[in-house]
Amino acid sequence: MRRSLAAIALIVGLAVPCFAGTAKDCLDLSVERDGAVASPQGIRAIVTFNNHCNDNAEGGLWVTVRAVDRGNKVIGSQVARMGQAVPGRSHAEMRVFVKCDPEKVQSVTVE
Repeated sequence: MRRSLAAIALIVGLAVPCFAGTAKDCLDLSVERDGAVASPQGIRAIVTFNNHCNDNAEGGLWVTVRAVDRGNKVIGSQVARMGQAVPGRSHAEMRVFVKCDPEKVQSVTVE
């Protein structure tokens, strides 16, 4: 009986992490241009990580922020790493500077 309970506990213990969402499954990314910063060298973007899971999402995620012109051409990009964990059912923000011609930027994207 003890062996079967131990075996069941081991199987359940190994299966739970398989069902838990990964950071990519739990996080939705959004980005917007930060209007509070003006620079002739580029733009600053605010990336928001929304965690829709109950568990914390680990930090260490890499994202790419792109500045796009009116013709849908990428005119600047920056890779950045989110170092902090995002608490469950919460959000975190990160600011990223993208070198580009700020006058030509129509939109910003993140992936």
